Formats: sequence, structure tokens, C-alpha cells
Amino acid sequence: MLNDDKDIDAIFTGVSGGQSLRSVLAKLDSKQQALVLGHAVPMPVVVQTRPYDEQFYREIGDIDWQEMPDEQVFAEAESAKMDLGF
Repeated sequence: MLNDDKDIDAIFTGVSGGQSLRSVLAKLDSKQQALVLGHAVPMPVVVQTRPYDEQFYREIGDIDWQEMPDEQVFAEAESAKMDLGF
């Protein structure tokens, strides 16, 4: 979390509209939002982050595919292929 004015000033040094971005930064929900800016981003964007709760860890956890019924494995594989455009 940025709470030192010198750090905040350093971030926006040389950034067009830095003063207005400083006010955007001040209004962010520090646990749920982030300000993304830089060379790879055409314009600064506020993004909503997801919570790191039990559901998050369940979704990113390793899946023991051998313990799943074949039908469910096949359905997951088909869904993954569609996500990839196949």
C-alpha cells in the first residue's frame, strides 16, 4: 500500500495527468482495487481484484484427475478445449 507522499510522487513523475491519477489512487479500495499503468497499458485502468478466499484456492488448486469419474474428466477437457478455441 502506498501511503508515503514521496513514493506516490515518484510513481507519477513524468506521467501525463499525474495529479488526477493521484486523486484516483486516493479513492481506491485498498483491498479490492488496483491502478494499472505503464508502457504496456494505453491508458491507466482501475481493476477490481478477486478475494483470496477458500473458493479462490479451491479453483487454483491441483486437481487429482485420477480420482474423478471419467465423464467429468472428459467434460472438463472439452470445456478447456473450447476455452482455447479448439
